[in-house]
Parts: sequence; C-alpha cells; structure tokens
Amino acid sequence: MDAFWPGSSPKSARNNLNVTVYQLRQQLRAHDPDRTHIVYNAGSYRIDPQLCCRVDVDAYARSVARGNQAADTGDGYTAIKRYRDARRLYAGPLLEGDTSGDWYVEAQRRYHFEHCAVLEHLCALLLSQGDADEAVAVGDELLETDPCRETGHQLLMRAYAALGQPQLIVQQFKRCESALRRELSVELSEATVDLYRALLAGRLLRSRPYVTSTACGLSEKTATPACPNRSLIAGCTAGFAGRPMLARAATRWLDRNPPRTDEESRNAETIKMLAR
Repeated sequence: MDAFWPGSSPKSARNNLNVTVYQLRQQLRAHDPDRTHIVYNAGSYRIDPQLCCRVDVDAYARSVARGNQAADTGDGYTAIKRYRDARRLYAGPLLEGDTSGDWYVEAQRRYHFEHCAVLEHLCALLLSQGDADEAVAVGDELLETDPCRETGHQLLMRAYAALGQPQLIVQQFKRCESALRRELSVELSEATVDLYRALLAGRLLRSRPYVTSTACGLSEKTATPACPNRSLIAGCTAGFAGRPMLARAATRWLDRNPPRTDEESRNAETIKMLAR
C-alpha cells in the first residue's frame, strides 16, 4: 500500500484501501447491480475470477506483438493491420492525470516509447505500400507524441516526396530543425540533411520510399538498401530493437558496405549488438 499512499500509517492506508474498494464496488454495481465484482480472499482483494474481463493494455500489447511478428516475417499486410489495431487502442499515456503516486511511471514510459515505435513502423510500412496519405496522418501523430523524433520527420519528408509536394518537404525539414534546436539544443543529423537534399534533387525513387517496417531502408529478406543513399542506415537503430532477424540482415549489408562516418560506425555497432 506504500505505492498508493506513501507516508501513510498502516491504519490510515488500510482505511484508504477500504474506502477505495467501496467506491469501486459502487461504481461497478451501477452498471451490473446483481454481481459482486470485487471479492476478498486470503487477505487480498481481487476481481471476481468468474468475470470475463478485457484489459485494453493487454489488447494493445497483443496487437503490437503480432504486428512485430508479421513485420519480421515479411508479411507487411498483416503488420499494417495489427499496427492499425494498436494505434486505435492507444488512448494516450497510461493513467494520464492520475495523482495517486508514481508507481505506474515506468510502465507509462515503456508504453510511450513502444507506441512511438509502432507509429514509426506503421508509417514506414504504409510508404512501402504506396499509401502516402495515411502515412502522413500517422507521421503527424508520431510527431505530436514525440516532436523531436528525427526519424519521424524523415518519414514525413519521404511521404511528401511520394505525394510530389516539395514545398512540404522543405517545411518539414525546417520544423525538424526548429524542434531539435528548441527542445534539445542540437543540430540536425547528417542523415536528415542528406535525405533532404536527395529528396529535393529527386534522387530517391518516389514509388519505393521504404521496403521494410523500420526506418532503416533495409529488406529483411534481401538485406539491400531501398536506394543508394546511405542516409537510410544512419540514425535508425531504434527500429532494430527486439528484432534480431532484421538486425542480422542489416549486419550482413553493413559487412558489404562499411560505415563511412562516425555516426554510421556507432549505429553499426549498435545494430550488431542487437543482432546477437
């Protein structure tokens, strides 16, 4: 009970628990008056095991896991479907506005970062399928969640290139530059600058902006770059976390195409570690 009522005496914490359980029972009975939803057994309160409960967090986690599994096996259609499910289920930060303590903060952060990765993977997959309009919507949502996610800005620039909107590429580049300077006091990465120049010069194929569900531009089956621009392998290591098959494919590509910059060397070491 220290997690919910830190600093309270055992007697006071116990009283708070009793009041909370009573209020919870009253709210649940308002919807189903003939059932006892919270039961007491062996010194603990729990939800009646005979109840069939659906927990949105569990449903979200299942959708993410299935999306990752489908993406890792090259099933882009299923991955998009599962990531869309996860996007629909995510209703904002876990327990947002809760003032009962900080017991949930670690889980809240974990789901936040995981959802950013889901949006990034979904945006990249949509681009690979040629659905630039939905990719823009997903990319905008990603940057609302994390305005300084540079790979998110890169995806949006690619989406605008696919839509033939160079003026929006310029605007997105400037938004990225402004956000990083304002929030983090850092400059744009070489990968973003190279990508920006290549898009404006028309050197990247608009019809094939991405070939995988990550922001790395590598195919898990062929381990080849989506285009000759090396910015595809820079600044994208987050997309390999928890996905050793894709990391191993990237490692094979890197063995044939050694890093040329310090940034690429650091990313290569990270990718190789994630491939183990």
